[in-house]
Amino acid sequence: MPVRRLSDTMVKRLKPGDSGRTDYFDQWRPRPGVSLRLRVGRRTKTWAIQYRAEGRRARVTLGTYPAMGLADAREAAVRQSAIIYDGVDPADERDKRREAPTLSAVCDQYMREYARPRKRSADRDQDLIDRFVKPQLGGSRASEVGRQDIRGLLRKVEAEAGGVQSNRVLALIKRIYSWSVDLEIVPAHPAAGLKPLHKETPRDRVYTDAEIRALWKVYESETSVGGIALRLIALTGQRPGEVLQMRADQVEGRWWTIPASVAKNGVSHRV
Repeated sequence: MPVRRLSDTMVKRLKPGDSGRTDYFDQWRPRPGVSLRLRVGRRTKTWAIQYRAEGRRARVTLGTYPAMGLADAREAAVRQSAIIYDGVDPADERDKRREAPTLSAVCDQYMREYARPRKRSADRDQDLIDRFVKPQLGGSRASEVGRQDIRGLLRKVEAEAGGVQSNRVLALIKRIYSWSVDLEIVPAHPAAGLKPLHKETPRDRVYTDAEIRALWKVYESETSVGGIALRLIALTGQRPGEVLQMRADQVEGRWWTIPASVAKNGVSHRV
């Protein structure tokens, strides 16, 4: 491990030894106990600082030559040394970052541990994750996704699939991060307080009497379970998912009791 007073000319001319890789240490030091190292390989030259933290040797890569020259390497070494002297180990922070889960992994865990066991709309969540969230942000560390990243995703979804879909993606991201923060998978919620890009207006379209009569004729001609379900939906005004899960033991006389396990709001009620 040669120690030399490095210069621009020397750095340019340095060659690796017979092993194909040689470490050169600069006599100049950014701080006591911290060294600037240039690793010279057959193809690349890489700058790093080397130091000891909690009794172990540690290093942090600064950049590669010639993109980072000697002066820039020394300046970067000074900055990193200041961080070390403030009690922060850059190598430890780097290792923690490597271990931090990606947003894709957090989404998978959310689906596996929360959505699949608890939500009837889990398939819809999975579809939004696969179509929009993972392609755009899945490779990012979940803890490093910022508000601008999420806004960028929402704008992309709005352009490709419309404003309503963009709002659904935002709602899903908020659920995923709320769940993740609660379990301490991530330290903060980047989507908290974010407003939807698209303003939705309630739908107030109702069928006319003529439309209802026309639809009923179609429903009467259909004898399948689907046709019967459509007639019940029209008669009771209940949700399709609730009607399709209707059972004989839920009906007593003229009353149908929808159990809490079926009702969308989780509350049992009679129709």
